[in-house]
Amino acid sequence: MLLPLLAAADSHPATGTAGAALSATAHLNFRIIIPKVLSLDAPGPSGVAGANTVAIMSNNRNVSLTVTAAAPPANAAAPPAKAAHGDIILSAAARKVIVQDAACAASSGAAPVICTASMP
Repeated sequence: MLLPLLAAADSHPATGTAGAALSATAHLNFRIIIPKVLSLDAPGPSGVAGANTVAIMSNNRNVSLTVTAAAPPANAAAPPAKAAHGDIILSAAARKVIVQDAACAASSGAAPVICTASMP
């Protein structure tokens, strides 16, 4: 966590006679910064075709999930080209978080796939 290089309190000493009420004022100026958070949890293959989902959590208003077909290993026979789903944009209302499961599977059963979550 980053801390300010210099912090000084605003204070004004107050004195008075014994038994008399005293009052003092101080001026405070706080700035709270909440960092953006993005979490992508991919539990792995479920064994059911087309049932791959990922769990996304973010406190940003928009998250983009991109699904692309992974390139086959260099020593493997190239499977027929199959397109991935493309982009999915998840949105939240102002001051809300996104907590949602989303499909992460290529169309026509292409496998394996790469799921990338990003925030603008």
